[in-house]
Amino acid sequence: MRIIVLNRISLYLLLNFLMIFSNLSAQDVGKGRIERLDNKAFETKLIHERGVLVDLRSEAEIKDGIIKGARHAEWPGSEFEKMAERFYKMEPVFLYCAGGYRSQEAAEWLIKKGFLNVKILENGFDGWNQEGYAIHDQQGKVIRAKKEGEKTHPASYAK
Repeated sequence: MRIIVLNRISLYLLLNFLMIFSNLSAQDVGKGRIERLDNKAFETKLIHERGVLVDLRSEAEIKDGIIKGARHAEWPGSEFEKMAERFYKMEPVFLYCAGGYRSQEAAEWLIKKGFLNVKILENGFDGWNQEGYAIHDQQGKVIRAKKEGEKTHPASYAK
């Protein structure tokens, strides 16, 4: 078990090192990194990087559906700030709101708090929805499945 944990940490540190020195479309803020991703890149990184996915929209907005595995904490608000205290600062934090503005603000706040790897869904949930990506209700039931033939991230994604 100890070897697995050490290997996971080593792999994570190596991937972060490579990401920092690559030419990804990201915005550096202090020592942390904010990466704005389109739908496909966001979903791919959800599958491969494992982290925390947070929906920053209001209670009224999430009634339209969520991205599977998302935790809900409205931004701005103390609920998100309290939730973030439980996140590991080295693991990726994936954020989305309706269109991207609140995600950017929350990402900047996380970076100031010492988080190193924050990813934003560029066009928010609205863009995700318009491009036909999978949408679920808050209990995890499918509202709309993703376009046929495309992979979706695993149900066990959320921590």
